[in-house]
Amino acid sequence: MQWTNCDVQGAASTLAWIRSHGGVCTFTPVGRKIIIETLEGPITASLNDFIIKGVQGEFYPCKPDIFAATYEEA
Repeated sequence: MQWTNCDVQGAASTLAWIRSHGGVCTFTPVGRKIIIETLEGPITASLNDFIIKGVQGEFYPCKPDIFAATYEEA
């Protein structure tokens, strides 16, 4: 999922998606960041980052340029 809307509703939608798939996250209104609990500890997702669910069920953010270079549309 790509986080593309940083207003409260857009952030709530992204948070709900992460949580409904077993992830743990919070939203910080100041700076408009999503903090995702990963296997390595908390990592900050910024607007337009992709949120990826890994093979162990973990979630983590991925910058759009890295995502485009790594994955192709199915």
